[in-house]
Amino acid sequence: MGMERLILLLKHYGLALSANANAYFVSLGEAARLQTLLLTEQCRTVLPALAMVNHCGEGSFKSQMKRADKSGADIAIILGEDELQNQQVSIKYLRIKQEQETIAQTELVNRLQQIF
Repeated sequence: MGMERLILLLKHYGLALSANANAYFVSLGEAARLQTLLLTEQCRTVLPALAMVNHCGEGSFKSQMKRADKSGADIAIILGEDELQNQQVSIKYLRIKQEQETIAQTELVNRLQQIF
C-alpha cells in the first residue's frame, strides 16, 4: 500500500499522525531507561492517542532535554537515579508553562490524562 493511501486511511478513521510529540521521556542510567520503557507502555495502553517519544539512546541530560525541546513535545518526563530510587518521575513543562513537578510513578497516567 502506498504512503498516500495509508495517510488517507488514517485521516478517514480520525487517526492522523501528529508531527509533534505530546510527551518525551528522558532517562539517565540503564535502570532508569528500562523503567521508562515500562512506563511508556503503561501510558500507551491507557492513552493510545497520546504521541510519546522514549529516548532510548545514550546522552547527557542536557542533550536529551534539547532533543525533547526540538521534538515539539509539550512536556518532558524525566526519570533519573533520584526519581528511580524514590519511584517518582519529574514532569517539566516545555510549552505550556515553565515549571516542573515531581509525582509518583503510579500517578503518571492520571496526571497525563489531566494535562492532555
